[in-house]
Amino acid sequence: MSLLCLNLAQLLDPGHAPKPSLGPQENREKSIDYALKNKLGVLFARTLPPYEHDAPHYKDFISETKTVALTNSRILHLVHKTHLTLEFASINHVFYKGPLQQKILYGDFFSKKSVDADLLVARKDFSRAREVLVAAGFSVPAECHRLWWRLFLGEQHLFTDSSGPHSVDLHHRLQQPGSPAPRHVDRFMSNPVKVNLGSNSIPTPNTKYIALISAMNLVKAIYNRQPGGSYAMDLLTALRQMSPPEIKALQQEARLQGLFNTTQFAARLSALVFGVSDLFSDASLVLPVAESKIEQLLLSPDEMLADMPRRRTMLRVLSDHPATDFPRESARWLASETARITPWL
Repeated sequence: MSLLCLNLAQLLDPGHAPKPSLGPQENREKSIDYALKNKLGVLFARTLPPYEHDAPHYKDFISETKTVALTNSRILHLVHKTHLTLEFASINHVFYKGPLQQKILYGDFFSKKSVDADLLVARKDFSRAREVLVAAGFSVPAECHRLWWRLFLGEQHLFTDSSGPHSVDLHHRLQQPGSPAPRHVDRFMSNPVKVNLGSNSIPTPNTKYIALISAMNLVKAIYNRQPGGSYAMDLLTALRQMSPPEIKALQQEARLQGLFNTTQFAARLSALVFGVSDLFSDASLVLPVAESKIEQLLLSPDEMLADMPRRRTMLRVLSDHPATDFPRESARWLASETARITPWL
């Protein structure tokens, strides 16, 4: 188990013994590399004892903290402008992931670097929300007008002249084809938490839906062979903010959404890698990868490309009802890939 996981376990379960230092040079470099690749540098730095703050490697965390503060401030500015625009148009919406979610989970807006502002609306409001934002000065790249973006991803990227590389990502879907997707997306906007941002209160999904979104994003990261430690930390933190009745409600919602196996897989993998208890479920579960490879699968999948579980193997593990879910999601993925590689669609 990496020192990154051992240290972050202190934030998840305070009973874990504090780690006195980053240890030998090899472990130190690996931990820093994992932390930065998984957007966990700021949280990792918070676990280090004061005498580590003068060590040469600590400059990496100082740089990361400054980058997070600058980037997330720009994202929050985008969130503020977008929220006011949609609120004026009476379009129901929530912002998910990003700085607002960090405020709920970690107590501040600057715990992890965000790249864009993710925004969810009902499918019936998707086109109008895009039109309203374009009228307010946002622009949509030509690529996003393709069928693959609009239908299969259910996503549009919107930029302003002042947003630089950061975008508002407008969604009416929450999962890419090829993995179980929620059956009732509109429920993710129910009973939102209002996060104060200046004089405004911005709606964001409550902890129950944060857990489901984090589980889906962890799975998506594995599918795309990207580090998923950030989503694992979010999922484990969300579970620890929930009471036993709330976790039971989460389990019921996961079954309703067809995401129980997705959440069970994500929670178990995360708990094993970070060395903490799995609060979502204690049922037996066979992971589609050897136990010796689970840390690489979650934190550094580029190190285990030859051992990555196959897409169809993952889909069978994640499907709540394999007899129906597997063929449906396989067909959706094939249709999506056809649209993606067909230039005139």
